[in-house]
Amino acid sequence: MDIPNLFKIDSSNFKKNEYELYKTSKKIQEVFKNNHQELWYSFTMSLEGTGKFKIDYDYTNWLETDYSFNDQMVIWKYKYLNEKPQK
Repeated sequence: MDIPNLFKIDSSNFKKNEYELYKTSKKIQEVFKNNHQELWYSFTMSLEGTGKFKIDYDYTNWLETDYSFNDQMVIWKYKYLNEKPQK
């Protein structure tokens, strides 16, 4: 998804903020590791219309499965967007 074009925001600021989010996620992963918690492979952040912010951690190592990236996206869209897979 091309977020900067879709939402008419500055591409360089978006990339800078995206990198900051990446660095923060690595720090959070270190906290999990240092506290002997199961490590997650990805996460989904959501913000509801009420302002409720939520993070769901995914512990599935998709690289060790037979699912393609497209398959993973279908699963993600079904889980988080309630989008039923096309037949």
